[in-house]
Amino acid sequence: MPKENDQNNRREVAPDVPRNKSPIIRMATVLSMVVIASIFVLYKTDRRSIKAYINIPELNAVEMRGREAFNNVCAGCHGVNGTGDTDIGPPLMHPYYRTILLSDEAIIKAIRQGTPEDKWKYGHMPAQVDVSNEQALEIVAFYNALRRVNSLGK
Repeated sequence: MPKENDQNNRREVAPDVPRNKSPIIRMATVLSMVVIASIFVLYKTDRRSIKAYINIPELNAVEMRGREAFNNVCAGCHGVNGTGDTDIGPPLMHPYYRTILLSDEAIIKAIRQGTPEDKWKYGHMPAQVDVSNEQALEIVAFYNALRRVNSLGK
């Protein structure tokens, strides 16, 4: 008996009225597609370093050799003069790398042993085994000269 009641309570709908085509479902689908596309675009953009614009000081002979070594070894990941703008590594001219937080010993250790993935989303930094002790010290001297004139310490 309840089946008859259900059939009697149904309204007749004209044949040209679309069924199950709720505008809410369409809007939710479009919104979902926009959110997914935005996440993809933002994730892709997030992996690119922020390009830093820096001042280059007058460099002494050791710092000049350090700049050359840095740009030959480190710039592929950290950008020329540490300014970033790569998909591989973070900019080294970033407030995170202030002298207080990153000592000369820590820089040399990072060059020698690499670093784990921690603060950035670029993965770990591999050890730079082809960099000599002298080159590592020159890179540190150059980097400290950059940090000094760009308000990052030393």
